[in-house]
Amino acid sequence: MAKIMLDIDNVISSTGRATSKWVKKLYDIGPGDVPYKETSYNIEDAWKEMNFKKIKALFETREFWETIKPFSMVPQFVNQLRKWSEVHILTDRRWYPELEEQTKSWLYNNKIKYDVLKIMKGKEKYIYCKDNNIDLAIEDQSNNAETIANVCPVILMRWNYNESYNRDNVITVNNYFEAISETSKLLGTTGSWDYPQSSERLCDQ
Repeated sequence: MAKIMLDIDNVISSTGRATSKWVKKLYDIGPGDVPYKETSYNIEDAWKEMNFKKIKALFETREFWETIKPFSMVPQFVNQLRKWSEVHILTDRRWYPELEEQTKSWLYNNKIKYDVLKIMKGKEKYIYCKDNNIDLAIEDQSNNAETIANVCPVILMRWNYNESYNRDNVITVNNYFEAISETSKLLGTTGSWDYPQSSERLCDQ
């Protein structure tokens, strides 16, 4: 059976929007309740008043992670992937020891099924994909896509901070419908799949 690596933040969870709200809530910085459309994944670049101490305090706040919402149709999206492959969720959520169990609860409560969950540094995803014969990765960060693409194709969810990125073996998509379509092509699946067609960008939700 095929194996797909799936990221969490800004791929299946609206972490960017939650970050925008919490930066406003804790520090009164930024617009607050708007989609997360900065031109850089680095929070210090997106909001110049932020620094690592503030970022660390934010991501060590348990309530922050509890308020993050999944994007619409995530369970259906992941269920379709699991019809074709194992789903290995790899995430860089390393801010405090309990966050792994909290993430498991978040996935369970939002009815997101998977086969493997691993917490690791972003740069370690390439090694995991190589060592575990991953067939396809779904990411949002171009720096992770850059290395993983040496091992397998990467589907990159389009955000303002990565939309100018271009590399062989990386396919940029706007939403889950496009991601499923490209996954089907890359894995060579046959038959129809049950997922509504959409032109809405994920980052516009």
